[in-house]
Amino acid sequence: MDPHKARILKDFSEWLREAKEDHGGTQADFARAIGVTQEQVSRWINGRFSPTLLTMRDVARRLKRPLPPSLIGHETQPSLPFEVLGKRYVSLRREARQIAAGEPIDDPETDDGAAAYAFSLEWFRYRFGVEPHDNSRRFHVFRLAKDENGNSMEPTIPRGSIVLIDTDGSQEDGAVYVVRHPELGGLMCKRVYKTRDGLVLESDNREHRPIVVRMDHDRNWDGAKKYVLGRVVWVGFEL
Repeated sequence: MDPHKARILKDFSEWLREAKEDHGGTQADFARAIGVTQEQVSRWINGRFSPTLLTMRDVARRLKRPLPPSLIGHETQPSLPFEVLGKRYVSLRREARQIAAGEPIDDPETDDGAAAYAFSLEWFRYRFGVEPHDNSRRFHVFRLAKDENGNSMEPTIPRGSIVLIDTDGSQEDGAVYVVRHPELGGLMCKRVYKTRDGLVLESDNREHRPIVVRMDHDRNWDGAKKYVLGRVVWVGFEL
């Protein structure tokens, strides 16, 4: 394993273990507090996997506990939502982790995780009403898996596509979001529908069955935030 990745695994594992001890209660209580499964907590604490930076931030926010400097220094994004390139473009670096459109993936990428994508500054301002100095909005770039794990949103979003997500908390039934699997914890790209009992995560590829997320409490979009990372607002792919 790459020494840098090994250090990230170790540092996050130790940070989370200390946070769990300070939190008290059972592992089930701790998992509910940070919005993931007990299995996911176990894998993180044992150092088998580390989450994306986006997930690390979410866990830290839920625990009201700052991340250690070593993990903050690991950020693949600048402190602002994006970086200005000259006067015409903005650049967003891709999260160094694939997402699935089929079965959730919890393994980091091993190829070009530091890739960055340039967008027209004029388009960004028109589409989102955001200026480069505005840190109130967060955008993230992911890539769907290139294998069969990335085909469940086809033909709308082909496998291997690049997706840009907006984490502003917008709520639209049937829109496409990057979501966290309610049991396995991995990231997926799905259409999200609100029901009386929770959420339904649907694929555009009808070979994949819908995933039902039961929510006994907080049966509104606020309660769904533990599963929904952000809305897909742009897709790019090779012909």
